Amino acid sequence: MVFKRLNLKYFGRFQNQEIELKPGINLIYGENEAGKSTIHTFIKGMLFGIERARGRAVATKEDIYQRYLPWDYPGAYGGSMDIRVAHKSYRIERSFHSNDKYFRIYDLETGREVILNDDHISELVPGLTESTYRNTISIEQLKASTDMELASQVGNYIANMSLSKSNEVNVSKAVKDLTIKKKSIEKALDQKEKQALEVLLKEGYEKEEKLETLTKERQESLILKEALLKDKMNLDRASEGEEARRMEQLPAILENYKNYGEINQELGDIKSLKAKYQEKVKELKLVNKDEEVASIKNPILPQVVAGVVSMVCSIICLYTFGINTGGIISSMVCILMGISILVAINYRFISYKRNMEQIAKDKEIKINFAIDNVIEQIDMLSRRERETEDRLDIIYEQIMKYVQYFLEADELSDDTMVRLEKIIRGKRQELNASLSDINERLRDLQLDIEKLNWEIGLLEDNEDELSSNKYRYEEIVRRQEEGKVELEAVRLALTTIQGLSMDIHDSFGKDLNLRVSTIIGDITNKKYNDIKIDENLDIKVGWNGNYIPMERFSAGTIDQLYLSLRIAVSELLVGDETMPIILDDSFALYDENRTRAAMKQLIREKQVIIFTCHQRERRILEEMNLSYNYIEI
Repeated sequence: MVFKRLNLKYFGRFQNQEIELKPGINLIYGENEAGKSTIHTFIKGMLFGIERARGRAVATKEDIYQRYLPWDYPGAYGGSMDIRVAHKSYRIERSFHSNDKYFRIYDLETGREVILNDDHISELVPGLTESTYRNTISIEQLKASTDMELASQVGNYIANMSLSKSNEVNVSKAVKDLTIKKKSIEKALDQKEKQALEVLLKEGYEKEEKLETLTKERQESLILKEALLKDKMNLDRASEGEEARRMEQLPAILENYKNYGEINQELGDIKSLKAKYQEKVKELKLVNKDEEVASIKNPILPQVVAGVVSMVCSIICLYTFGINTGGIISSMVCILMGISILVAINYRFISYKRNMEQIAKDKEIKINFAIDNVIEQIDMLSRRERETEDRLDIIYEQIMKYVQYFLEADELSDDTMVRLEKIIRGKRQELNASLSDINERLRDLQLDIEKLNWEIGLLEDNEDELSSNKYRYEEIVRRQEEGKVELEAVRLALTTIQGLSMDIHDSFGKDLNLRVSTIIGDITNKKYNDIKIDENLDIKVGWNGNYIPMERFSAGTIDQLYLSLRIAVSELLVGDETMPIILDDSFALYDENRTRAAMKQLIREKQVIIFTCHQRERRILEEMNLSYNYIEI
């Protein structure tokens, strides 16, 4: 099998990330936290799926599902991977999301979906199981060693191929099942277990009663919590409702009321000034009227005086000259003189009158001009008065509408505003006090619920345990009668199977030892080329005629031995279909020479994928003139 293309649609930190892989060595470089382990996990997930964690693994580093769940588009959790198996190309598509999980395989040549009976990749690649992948193909960071599950698989494979030439018989499972059966029978024959179960059953019944009481208390607390949450929701709505929004407007209303007072004061000033101007108009009109009367009366007096003076002068003249002389001419002269004097005086007084009239007219013009100016000021003040009154009406209406939402008021006053502030302050304090009280009660109630949950959690496994103990107790009673005969049969079967398996391993184990010896010899330049592996995959290394346990060698040598074992076991378990090898920072404990030797061995493999955060591997490949596919993320 060869990996051809990875498409991380939405997986961990990646979105629509495509990676082209080629046969031979693929070197994927990235700094720490760049996503190398994410890609490694994606490959495993595409082959075997990713299950959502249960129980204690939830919300921990062991919860792979949650760890790589995309934050932005969790519903699109998945991707695709193109592979080649036996000269045919396939596309694997998976959705990992628990609410929309699917696994599909398409033949890329025909486009048809490949139907798998058990939805397992081993139907397409025989021998490829998750354990095989974990223990041979995939070598995670600082995890070169194998586990006991692989030892069981190898032993099972060897035994099956010897006995039946197929993988249908599972010897390891048979031994495991018989061992469990044997232990079960032995327990059934032991009276101590029965007595211990009786004690456990009594404790279990007591726990059941306690669990029932705690569950009832928790249910009551949850009902009370639900009621409190509804009350809190109503209060939250009230704090965000119309009344709350209006209460938030109080500072603006108070500012408007302040402006209202200032504008009202401004209106009073306008009216006062307007009254003064109106009084001034009256005064100016009265002065103008007095000047008109004076201009009519004053000029008559000089004329009368002039006439009297001329008449007196004429009489005096007539008397003096006419009567004394007795001459008519003299009398006429006197009369003419009087008339002349009268005319002269009248002329002077006529001129005086005209001057007075002109002066009066000028004064009248000035007074009228002053009156016009004052009237113009009055008109301007009247307009300002109307505008100010309109503004006051608008502000008054706004404030009163706000005030009347909270209290009954017929007029706007300082007392009204003080009452308004007091009412709103009281409403706020009441709302805050209610919220604070509910929140405090909720906190206390939540602590009680968490305590109950904790106590219930300690007892939640009791039902299963009690049921199991009941069943075990009944089984013990029954098996005590049948157990002896059955136990003897099981022991005989175990002895027979284990003896056969050991003989079989001694035969087929030689091939595994030879292959591992060859690989480690190539990697270590023949320094170590005699390896012995027992049925538990424990490794011993031939050295100077002795076989030394692997644990006594350096960490780098141990890693080399495990790498050789993985390659050999992969060939053994998967058969003709050569599998890729995936290495995730696996050369951390290797020196330069060991890394070169490993590269020299790995270049012989069909496909190798190396994840690294160092440039050492690239440099060594360049120096050794080995071709490789370089990918930087």
